[in-house]
Amino acid sequence: VIDRFGNVNDAAYVHVRAVVVFAALALALTLWLWRVGTERATLVMGVATLPLIAAQITIGEVQFRSGLPWEVIQLHVALAALLWTLVVATAWSVLRPDREPTREAEPLAPEPRRAGLTVP
Repeated sequence: VIDRFGNVNDAAYVHVRAVVVFAALALALTLWLWRVGTERATLVMGVATLPLIAAQITIGEVQFRSGLPWEVIQLHVALAALLWTLVVATAWSVLRPDREPTREAEPLAPEPRRAGLTVP
């Protein structure tokens, strides 16, 4: 018997709703990646998150309904770590793509002229 802080049913209620929001955001991000035509590797990582989320939800449901057995909890936590790693890698790939920019960066503002100096 494990002494827990708080009520596990209340924690599960909040957890399930957070998972639904996370899954919806992951689906929206994947659809956005597909729509904007991002790099193939980034899109593959985004698509790979969806079945992992489904597996995580299934394992979490089995875990809760079977009385929180330790072995299933370990699997649930390990898959959560894998899923978060994949989500962070996807976000990094979106924010820092490997491809070269299509045009040269333009200066933000012209350089100020200095007093007494002539510009050829």
